[in-house]
Amino acid sequence: MVDPRNQKQPPKLPETHPPARGNRATAWACVVGNLVLPGLGTFVARHRLAGVLQLIVSQAGFLLMLVWAISYASIWIRQGRFPEDPGPLYFLGIVGMLLFLLAWIWSLASSIEIVWQLRRERGLATESERRAQLDG
Repeated sequence: MVDPRNQKQPPKLPETHPPARGNRATAWACVVGNLVLPGLGTFVARHRLAGVLQLIVSQAGFLLMLVWAISYASIWIRQGRFPEDPGPLYFLGIVGMLLFLLAWIWSLASSIEIVWQLRRERGLATESERRAQLDG
């Protein structure tokens, strides 16, 4: 029989976000990543859950817009002229656009948080350096 006290336990995951150990260039790269693909920069900045959720919401919105665009293009090809109405799947296009916009705004807020977190960390580091210089 195996003694349960001798078995290794899996490491516990931290409850809070790990500190953004990076520099200013890395933080701004995360911001640009979020502008290009909502959630990408958040994921790279180690906010994994929020990043994955932002990616899922943005890509779901993109797919809904794509379904509407393909439907609209097929109507255009069938009629041989530019359609007068937006088509039967117009609602999907609007919902997709709103989902993508929601994910983009959410990732923009995450980007601001990433930059502020880096500034706080750097501010604390510079403050402790100042104190060390005064004490030393």
